[in-house]
Amino acid sequence: SYMGDNSAPDSNASTITMQKTQGGAAGASNGWTNSESPYFSWNAGLDSQSGIRGYCLYLGTDAAGDPTVSKGLLGTSPAALTGTPCLFVVTGTNIDFVTTSLRGSTWLTSSTSPYYLNIRAVDLAGNVFGSSAQFQFRFDNQAPTNPAFLSLPSGFISTKDATFTWPTSGPDAASDTHSGFAGLQYRVTAAGVWYGDAHNGAQDPTDFLTNDGSY
Repeated sequence: SYMGDNSAPDSNASTITMQKTQGGAAGASNGWTNSESPYFSWNAGLDSQSGIRGYCLYLGTDAAGDPTVSKGLLGTSPAALTGTPCLFVVTGTNIDFVTTSLRGSTWLTSSTSPYYLNIRAVDLAGNVFGSSAQFQFRFDNQAPTNPAFLSLPSGFISTKDATFTWPTSGPDAASDTHSGFAGLQYRVTAAGVWYGDAHNGAQDPTDFLTNDGSY
């Protein structure tokens, strides 16, 4: 007997999440990452007739990027495309870009413009869900620029109380072209702990110096 299925899947992928690496820190929608190998996962779609075959993907800078027309920056499809109109198909509910073959010859570059992962479920008969589920994110792996100089006491001092100053405006101030400047930290020796105003030793964004030009 023959059973036909010319209907799109009943539901698409949903609740897309991004992690810096598999099992790593989660990224917020339209948030920033500096990882060239992010991990994406999503909830499965449903097809009540022939069943879900997989998911057609687009990753690129076009919010309307259609996985049946373009794969964007993606590389070699991990699943066969035969019988689908898609250009990149995964059979599971995740993709890990630590696998470099999944990336195209041009990949993520630091920018103020967002990237989009668009997903359309495809069934075993080759029908594709009508619209894309989407996750939007931004990428910046370029280091910020430090203040151009520090002003420190010269020569010997007779107290532990010392002040250093730095520029906070103009071309000599700390800056970042893409995701923006977040804060400053200092350390006293080459192997010392990085500190901010809280002096908590966490060496993370919970401990930044107030960028008022003096500490």
